[in-house]
Amino acid sequence: MAMKQNPYIEGLGFFLEVLLCYRGHPNMANARISDIMGLNGGVIPLGFAALVMFSCVADALSGEYLLGEGVRRSLAENDTAQSKDCSRQCESEFCTVPPFLRYGKYCGLLYSGCPGEEPCDGLDECCMKHDACVQSKNNDYLSSECSQQFLNCMAEFRNSKGKTFNGNTCHVQDVVEVITLVMEAALVAGRYLHKP
Repeated sequence: MAMKQNPYIEGLGFFLEVLLCYRGHPNMANARISDIMGLNGGVIPLGFAALVMFSCVADALSGEYLLGEGVRRSLAENDTAQSKDCSRQCESEFCTVPPFLRYGKYCGLLYSGCPGEEPCDGLDECCMKHDACVQSKNNDYLSSECSQQFLNCMAEFRNSKGKTFNGNTCHVQDVVEVITLVMEAALVAGRYLHKP
């Protein structure tokens, strides 16, 4: 019987692969990790850092740079894993930490609800629609169309002051801000890479 991987460890591994990709990127070959993380010489603007990381995620998803075999296999098996390790319960964990964020059933990196599962609230529905859009674009996480639709959906939810699900421990505004930052970076990266 295969031992089930801890999703937090897998997420951390993926996040570290992205950081290594960032460091291994031709323009960043001589950068130190402390520089990349903004620990020396000031803080890198978060949007730029997210943009570069999304660029590396795009490269990672295409198998370039330093993506390890385990992560590639995990991504390649994502469709299979999604049906086995998908979410059937409303969660609210790591509300302000993008690589580990889990909100509802559908919001989070490499995290999604099981097929046919109802979203937990309006924000979770936005995440579900984004997942469906990305899937319809051949899993192109930098699709400008999907990113913009997601941003619009979250703005509508925020402006309508929609209710959250029972048991939620996250401040919805914080979750929206974190996801918005990442999606805006994806939009910029998608435009830069000419992704429709």
